[in-house]
Amino acid sequence: MRIKTANGSIVNVNKTKRSITIEGIEFGSDCRALVSKHRDGTGTITLVFDGKVI
Repeated sequence: MRIKTANGSIVNVNKTKRSITIEGIEFGSDCRALVSKHRDGTGTITLVFDGKVI
């Protein structure tokens, strides 16, 4: 799924590679996504990062 945000950023979720790309930067094992498509052609991506708050 690919979503263009309100500020123009592109977020791409590749389910087969299990990777997330935001503005050309690929996140792999430390990030996962929950995706949903809406009937009006929009979608929601919820990103979950594993790590420590610094």
